[in-house]
Amino acid sequence: MRLDEAVLGKWYRRDSKARFEIKQKLTDPWLLHDWSTFRDERVLPRAQGLFVMMPEHREVIAHDEALQAAINKQLLILLVKDIDEFYRTTPQVDEVIQSVPAKERTMATVEAVRTRVSMTQQEILDQFEKAGYIEIVNGCMNWTSKGETIRALLRSNLE
Repeated sequence: MRLDEAVLGKWYRRDSKARFEIKQKLTDPWLLHDWSTFRDERVLPRAQGLFVMMPEHREVIAHDEALQAAINKQLLILLVKDIDEFYRTTPQVDEVIQSVPAKERTMATVEAVRTRVSMTQQEILDQFEKAGYIEIVNGCMNWTSKGETIRALLRSNLE
């Protein structure tokens, strides 16, 4: 399908949150100018420079996306289990690192995973706090009443 003005117009008139990302991705689908969101970032050093997926890069990108999914899952499990521990500690990433194929488990890869875990953890805290799902009370991180609903949804999705 050609991305002419009529097709693009349908997408641009969508929900305002969706409109920004969709317009950017349709205007510059390869995002050569910059990463669009955290979902477009790359974890593995080998994948960080890949903007356009060529057949020879498919495996690297697929593994990188699976690695980010593993990071997200481990973080969300800890978040749901104990929000204050999630807030105060750096999650263990050994299980995530073990999912990296042995031949690619270099110091650079391990460091990239650790950095990505830390960045994702902070991103989750920032976004949940801005949304009113969590709050700091007497130096401890707690779920708000609105956040307890989100916590229950996350827990059911993780099971």
